Parts: sequence; structure tokens; C-alpha cells
Amino acid sequence: MREFVIGFVRVERKIKLCGMMMLAIAMVFCPRAVMGQVNDPYAAEYPEHEMARMIDSMRKKFANKPTSERVLKQLQTGNRNFINQHIENLRVNRETLERATIADQSQYAIASILACSDSRVPVELIFDQGILSVFVNRVAGNVAGVTQLGSLEYGLAHLYTPVFLVLGHERCGAVQAAIDVLDNKNIPLEENIPALVENIKPAVLRANQMHPAATGEDLLHIAVEENVYQQIAQSFYISPITRELSRKNLVRVIGAVYNLNDGTVRWLPEEKIAEIRDQIDRDPFSVKVEYQFPNLRVPMKESPLTSQLVKAAPSGEELAEQQDQNAYPLSHASKQTVPIHRSVGFWIAFSIITLLVASLIALIIIVYVKWIRNMKPSA
Repeated sequence: MREFVIGFVRVERKIKLCGMMMLAIAMVFCPRAVMGQVNDPYAAEYPEHEMARMIDSMRKKFANKPTSERVLKQLQTGNRNFINQHIENLRVNRETLERATIADQSQYAIASILACSDSRVPVELIFDQGILSVFVNRVAGNVAGVTQLGSLEYGLAHLYTPVFLVLGHERCGAVQAAIDVLDNKNIPLEENIPALVENIKPAVLRANQMHPAATGEDLLHIAVEENVYQQIAQSFYISPITRELSRKNLVRVIGAVYNLNDGTVRWLPEEKIAEIRDQIDRDPFSVKVEYQFPNLRVPMKESPLTSQLVKAAPSGEELAEQQDQNAYPLSHASKQTVPIHRSVGFWIAFSIITLLVASLIALIIIVYVKWIRNMKPSA
């Protein structure tokens, strides 16, 4: 027994070193895993192996489409045609209509576009694209809400469009409404418009922070561009498949702003878009804080994540209230939602307790080993 104890003492330093290494690894990787689990709620919808399987099944479909570079050039050429009034692809004849009735969209669609519903921004026309060419989702302020992204995910993952374009436009009324709300102007907003404006307000706040002296049309111009980045960031954050397709270079995510005065489309730097996506991969919580995404609500009986989104079964009055509301992000509905999985406080407390217990066990082992070492064998 004594020989066993003496041998154990001799490896004390190795035990200490291993323990310190394990503790360091836990401190580095565990917080990131926990924060990713808490702050990227939709990652749970697509386990890693399932996501990989989905991507592999899509590669052949995307391979049959034109490259993103070719699609971008086609859109740019179409915009020049529109500006020069040399429209080529919008002519509709009986043959075109007959083909559209029997055609598979996935064989023709080259881009999924999220644009504003403003009647001054006819998407197909400004890009000179005809029937079957582009999969368009239009909503005021080109907002990337849950339902809009549902449509766009269909365009990316089922129609295999190699380009995803978020198109804003100058003098956007929805962005101006967000500016007016933040300026505390007493403007009348109907029942559901505030929910829309909530998605745009963070872009206006960033525009104010970056250019505090900007006002009027100057502020609106800056906010319109920031809103494009806002909706791209929100798309990446709440749509894992969009992130993954972009990361695998199967889909090219692009931002642009349409000029109402001359019909030109200004293409935004793609480097910033890649930075947003990579930042979400590294630290989704920091992106959520920076872009201040509204809280998301999902109808109780229709969501696979219901048990993780709702604190408890609602009362009859609460259920009636929920049925009266839609499923768009609503900041004022945050009282009915909780963070996915566990709260941040829970995981912080759990991590601290785990580290304390591990440290206590290590301390007991070290004290015991030193006590054995200090024992002198009797003569």
C-alpha cells in the first residue's frame, strides 16, 4: 500500500498539469458552446449532420444553374437595359405563358430577391427579367421577417437560386416611418405597422450613431443602406440554411440600393456581408446585440420549438391575445417569450458551480497527496 502511495505522489505534478489543461480547455470551449446554444436559437432546428446531408443533396441542383458571377452580371446588364430603355426579356407571348404553366421553377429561377413593396420599385422591370427568372418577395422596408424568410428559404433550398439579393431603395417610406417614430413624432400608425417598423428601427439607430450630424434626406439615405445590412444580418441570424449555403459558396448574398431618380442600382460591398455571416458563426450574441433583432414569436401549435419558446401554457385570455397577434417579430411581445433552451443566467450559474466543484475536488486531491508526501516512514 505504501509503495502505491509513493508512486502516486511521484505523478502528482503530472496530475496537476493534466488538471490545469482540462480546466483551461473547459474555460475556452464550454462558454462558446453555451453562448452559441443560447443565442443562436435556430441552430437546433438543423443538427450538423442533417445540415451536411441537405447541402450535399443540393450541390447537384446548384451545379445545373448558372454561376453567381454570371447571374450578377445578368442582373447588372438588365439594369443597364432598363436605364437605356432597351428592355429585352419582358416581352410576353403565348409560348412564354404556356411554358410558365408547366415549367418547374427550379429549372429557371436564377435569383431570390427580397425587395420593398413600394410601387416605384418594379423588381422584374428594373432588372429586365421575365417570367420564371426571379423569385421575388416584396414587403414594406424589405424586412426579413419570419414569413418572408420562409419564402426566401424556399427560393434558396428548393429552387436553388445561386443569388440572394436584398434590395433597398432611396426615399423608402418604411425607413422614414422608423425615423419619425424614433424622433417621437406623433404620426398615426395602423394596428400592424409598428411590428414592421420594429425591424427597421435598429438600422436607423446605427445610422444616427455613425453620423450624429445627419438629418433629413441625408439621414434617410444612410438609414436605407444600413437597413439592407440589417435585413441581411437578420436573414443570416434566423436562417441557418441561408448561412450554410453562403458559407459553402452555393449561394451569393448581395445587398443593393435602387435609385428612384435615375433607375440605377448601387451594389453594396460584399466584404461587409461576409463579415456579418462570419461574426454570427463566431459569436451570435454580439451580432444580436449590435443589430438589436426584435424578439420572435411563433404560433404555439405550429412551431417545432414551441416548448422552448413559451414559458408555460397560456391562460384563455393569453391564448386569445396570441391568436389576435401575428407571427412577426414584436418587441412588445417579449413578455411572452424566453430565450431558447435555458437563460443566460442559468448557464453562467451552472458554469460557475461546475468550475467550483471541479476546483474543490482538485484541491482535495492535492492536499491529500501533499499530506501523504509529508508522512515519514517509521524506522
